[in-house]
Amino acid sequence: MGRWTLGASLGVLLAQSAWALQVTVMDAEGEPLEDAVVWVSGTPVAAGLSTTEFIMDQKDREFVPHVLPVPLGSRVAFPNSDSIMHHVYSFSPVKTFEIKLYKETPREPLLFDKPGVVEVGCNIHDWMLGYIIVVDGGVYAQTNAEGVAQLRAPAQATSVSVWHSRFARIGQVENHELAAAHADTEVVIRQPLKPPLQDYGVDEFDAY
Repeated sequence: MGRWTLGASLGVLLAQSAWALQVTVMDAEGEPLEDAVVWVSGTPVAAGLSTTEFIMDQKDREFVPHVLPVPLGSRVAFPNSDSIMHHVYSFSPVKTFEIKLYKETPREPLLFDKPGVVEVGCNIHDWMLGYIIVVDGGVYAQTNAEGVAQLRAPAQATSVSVWHSRFARIGQVENHELAAAHADTEVVIRQPLKPPLQDYGVDEFDAY
C-alpha cells in the first residue's frame, strides 16, 4: 500500500455477473477529495466508448476539464475556445507531444495508447495544467464533491486503482486489492496531500 489517505467503502450487489462498487476518497483529515479517478483494470471497453473522441478544451486560460479520464486506445482533441493562442504540450513518458501556437482546433486528435498519467501544460501560460488519465479498463469514474465514485465492477474484478492530482508524485497510482468474496471492506492509507497550486487569476494576464 502507498502512504496516502484513502478511505474506501466497497459495497457489493451481485447482479448479472456485475456488482455495485462504491469508493470514497478522503485526505488525511477525512475531508473528501473531488475529481479523483477510480477504475478497475483489465475490464473490457464498451464498443461505443472505444470509438469516442474525447475533448480537453482551453477556456479562460484553463484546461477544461482539468482532469480527463479516458480508456486505453482513445483519441483526444485539444480545441482552443479562447480568443488567444495556446501552445499545448506534454513531457510525460506515457505520451509526449507538442501542439505549437494555434487557435481553434488542431487538424488531428492524438492517440493515447499507453496507460498512465499524462500531465498537460501550455508553453505560453505556465499556470495552465491539465491531466489525462489513461486507464487500462472500461470501468472507471470520478469522485463527486463528497469524494464518492460509483462503478459497476465485473465479477472477476480483483483490484481497484485511484489517482488524484494532489498525490505527492503526479504519476503515482494507488492500487487496492478487492476481497475475493466482494464483501464490504475499507482501506485507509495515511499521508497528507501536497498543497494546492496557487490560483493566479486570469485577469492578471489579459495581455497574453
